[in-house]
Formats: sequence, C-alpha cells, structure tokens
Amino acid sequence: QAGQDTNDTFLMTNQMQRAKDQVEYYLSSTNLEKDKFFQNLTTSNTDRWIDVSIFMGCQRIKQTGISSDDLLLACSKSHFLDVDTTNQKIRAKNPFVSDIRRKFRTVRMLGFPNDSTVDSIYDFLLANTAEPESVFLQYAQNDDDEQFFTGAANIVYYTEYAADETLSTPLTYDGKKISIEKITNYENKKKKHEKNK
Repeated sequence: QAGQDTNDTFLMTNQMQRAKDQVEYYLSSTNLEKDKFFQNLTTSNTDRWIDVSIFMGCQRIKQTGISSDDLLLACSKSHFLDVDTTNQKIRAKNPFVSDIRRKFRTVRMLGFPNDSTVDSIYDFLLANTAEPESVFLQYAQNDDDEQFFTGAANIVYYTEYAADETLSTPLTYDGKKISIEKITNYENKKKKHEKNK
C-alpha cells in the first residue's frame, strides 16, 4: 500500500499489544490449568493449532476492536506463540503440561514503568534472569473504566530453582529497583488483608 513503511520496522499499536497479551494469557499454562475451554481446544488435536476465529469470538479480544489479520500479525511477534498465517491459526510454543506446583515457579515483580510491555519485560528478564515461561502484566481500572498497567507483573519460570534464584537477584529497571516476591507470599498477604478489612 502506498505510504506504508515497507521495511522491517514494525510498530505494535496499543490495540495489537493488548490483544496479543490476551492471547498469550489464554494459551499460557497458568490459564489452561483452569480454563477448560481453551485446554480442550489445545489438547484435542495433536498439532495444538487453534483457528484465529476462536480468539476473535472472545469478549476481551472483541473489546480491543482488532481485525483478525492484525491479531495474527501481533501474535507473530510474540515470544510465547507460534502463528500459521497461511491457515490463520495460533498456538502456544510450548505444549500444555499440568503442574499443581506452578505457583511455586511464579514470582511477582513490582516497579516497572507504566508504559512497559510484555515484550520489554521479557527482554529485560532474559538478559538478567533465567528465561521466563510466561509474563503477565497486572492491570487495574481507572475512574473512566480504562485499563492501565500497575507496574506489577507475574513471572512464571520453567523451574522452581529459577524462580528462587530470581528472588535473590537484585534487579533494577531504568534505574528503579524492582521488588520481587513469591506469588504465594503475595497471595497470603492479600488474603490476610482481605480478612482484616
């Protein structure tokens, strides 16, 4: 198309970023553990591909207003997804494996800039810690019902050892200290806080 940049620079719009993050979440082992709909889709065929139309029917994807072509393009830039553009299908890079101890491989990090993306945090972690299995940004809603990134992310590592190692690694992002705790500690504190309200 005329006027479009034809070189390899690719600009991920906010809409594409949010939709990609959502598909990454749907197909993450953390979600598949409890989401029977996507778990069945993923495990019912040996190659694990899911048609893009399935995602386009999901409420959270619909809310972004993204087209299926843009969704495929955005997901093709993901660290965690494979995309078959010819057949318009998406799958997780890693097959789902049920793991009741997944939460012990999960840490919560706080202190990322509000304009961070899954990709920028993934690249940062890859350079400073073990490779993460999943990165989930934590969102909250403002008074206008708009979602914003809180600066907190839940990071799932491939092993409990990698998660424990990360806890003892001092991390700074853009000169700011990142606080790290086990997700189990965070959830216990949250439960106590709810109880004491």
